[in-house]
Amino acid sequence: MEYKILSFISEFDLVEAVNSDIKKGWLPQGGVSHARTHGISNYYMQAMIKE
Repeated sequence: MEYKILSFISEFDLVEAVNSDIKKGWLPQGGVSHARTHGISNYYMQAMIKE
């Protein structure tokens, strides 16, 4: 099994990357995580797995 984490500042970019990886056989693992650094930058993250 392979595991990776996608991380983007833009929610739109994360959605595009997740959809692209799904077409390549990857599956989302869990839900989207959100983090804010220094109260300025937002990061959206999604764990992905591939068997």
